[in-house]
Amino acid sequence: APVAPDAVAAAASALEPLVAARADRGTAYGDLLLALAASARADGVDAEQALRDALRTYRTRIRHAEHLPD
Repeated sequence: APVAPDAVAAAASALEPLVAARADRGTAYGDLLLALAASARADGVDAEQALRDALRTYRTRIRHAEHLPD
């Protein structure tokens, strides 16, 4: 299913303060994460599970990179 246009607009709107280098970047990141979670929910995706899966993939890549010869 395609991403809901409202969810995409909310995520883009939440990203604007980061691009503008707002002083309270923590709040801007929180707004962005909330918008992304809402977008995932609108698409029927479990955002927490998606993050776990992405972290697992990231850890695997790091582990492989650590075992590469110099």
